[in-house]
Amino acid sequence: MPRIFNRNFAAAPRFQSKGAPPPPTPGYFSLDPQRKVTKRNGPRRLARDFVPEAGPTPGPQKPSGRIGQVRPRLCHKIVLETPQWGIEKKNSRITFLSKKNWETSFYFSRGKFLLLGLLLFFGGMVHAGGADRAAFLSSKEEIHQLAVERIRSVASDYERVIVAAEGRLRSLHENYAVKGATPPTNLENDLGSLRGACQKMQRLVALGRAPDPDDDARERVARQWTLYREQIKALVRGVNDKKREGVVESQLYWETLRTFKDLCGQTETRLLFNTPPGERGLKEAFLRDEVVLLKACETTPKKTRGRDLSVVAPQEHAGTGKPDVQVFYRSLDLVPSSPPLRSGSFSIPPGSRTVTLREDGARLVFRPKRGKGIAYTGQTEAALHYGYLAIPPDTAYYFENTGTEPLELEYVGLKP
Repeated sequence: MPRIFNRNFAAAPRFQSKGAPPPPTPGYFSLDPQRKVTKRNGPRRLARDFVPEAGPTPGPQKPSGRIGQVRPRLCHKIVLETPQWGIEKKNSRITFLSKKNWETSFYFSRGKFLLLGLLLFFGGMVHAGGADRAAFLSSKEEIHQLAVERIRSVASDYERVIVAAEGRLRSLHENYAVKGATPPTNLENDLGSLRGACQKMQRLVALGRAPDPDDDARERVARQWTLYREQIKALVRGVNDKKREGVVESQLYWETLRTFKDLCGQTETRLLFNTPPGERGLKEAFLRDEVVLLKACETTPKKTRGRDLSVVAPQEHAGTGKPDVQVFYRSLDLVPSSPPLRSGSFSIPPGSRTVTLREDGARLVFRPKRGKGIAYTGQTEAALHYGYLAIPPDTAYYFENTGTEPLELEYVGLKP
């Protein structure tokens, strides 16, 4: 019996009776007519409702009968192309794709789009991260240079400098990682390199073989100091604007001092305690700017005995001696169980008064050491004599020198 290779998909005829064997179908062949029909070698039934010559109907098609009992061995896939609603299409096209060719075409197309998307994504990341990487490396080099330069100038400041420099390095790495990128360098390696360079410079200074100042480090210090000066000028302009708007003096005072304190801390960290160009020291420069801000926050005129008084700050005429703390405690009937918050002395030149000051979280006790003057506390005034004057926290006060010699005052700050 010849083998049947017919592949024409025609509808199979119905059986004439229950006991009659099924007629041969395309693609089915068996030498034994009585062979048991199984799922593997059974006849393949084609779709009954599939008519290629029938014209399509508008809308999505849904078959009304079963497609077949088993899956074709060659895994042919039949794709019907039907028009959308409102579109007429006279001829329907039937496309036969083998499983292998269809999967190859699908995955190849999807791979092209995936590759294109990855290229665009990583290209954008490289373009955006190029500037961040350059800024990261520049900041790391700046920390290294400023730390070594500070130790070269003041070797005894090693501990404070190394703590501040390591904090800046850690913050630099953390900020870079927060943006979703891996830092270009390793944090532990950067910390080790920084400590090694600082220790080497410290040894050279101890041996008297300190190198010449680093010009690059000086330029970086000058650049950071210029930025600080611009921020101070902007802060003074803001204070004057708020005064014209009618902001209360006490509120303006505390807001300005808090902003200035934060700015000083940030500048110290950025400079790593290096002395700015043209300044005696970083602390002296901050004190001078604080005096400018205190005078800007003050509303004038103030109540005074004299006329045309010059306004000075206690920081400008600070004394070098330290008062005896025990007598200040005894004047308030207190036991010196804890050290004072601060203590010191200052003088007021004749024909001058101090700028208005306030204390937050401390009670100041003053004692005149020499000279004559008047203390203005809140809305009250009192002549200064050899005694003790306590000023509550957050109370405005200033002193006026009414004598012909400098007025010297000692003070101690205690917890309220």
